[in-house]
Amino acid sequence: VGVGQSVFTYRKVVEISEYHIHPGYVCKGEDILNDIAVIKLSEPVTSDVAPNALPMGKALDLTADDIDSEDGVLVNVFGFGRTGADNPLSTGSKYVKQSRIFARCPKDGALSAHCNEERTKQKGMLYFDASEGGTCLGDSGGPAIWTHRGLDFVVGVTSYGYPDCKFVNADAIVS
Repeated sequence: VGVGQSVFTYRKVVEISEYHIHPGYVCKGEDILNDIAVIKLSEPVTSDVAPNALPMGKALDLTADDIDSEDGVLVNVFGFGRTGADNPLSTGSKYVKQSRIFARCPKDGALSAHCNEERTKQKGMLYFDASEGGTCLGDSGGPAIWTHRGLDFVVGVTSYGYPDCKFVNADAIVS
């Protein structure tokens, strides 16, 4: 794994010692489900790519009420992919974009108001308003970071979006 701000300027390369693919991973035609894996590096790394963030604990879990509130929930999403569907040369450099979660659709538990629409039908996901841009091709696996009470928490991992990189982006819920 390359560590650094750009695929063109790695500070170092670190070997992967283990990896675990989601046991429910499916990739058949247009159906891509549970497209997530965890990797363990052979040595610790310091990161200037994204904040060192904690996984969400159940006590701090975002709720449907948080998402549906007037202010909603803003997170920072990080990626190394394209900055737009029509900009293939932008791939490889880190960027961060602030996005608003508009739907939280867990596999179990309370759903926020916009779940079960055509654009939010997959469960286990957070959905972001990407009308002003958001994650794009090549950003899969990047974190969505929520700052709560001065601490950074990983609440999602980029999974997919619409081909134009606008409208809606989806992250797997991390808890």
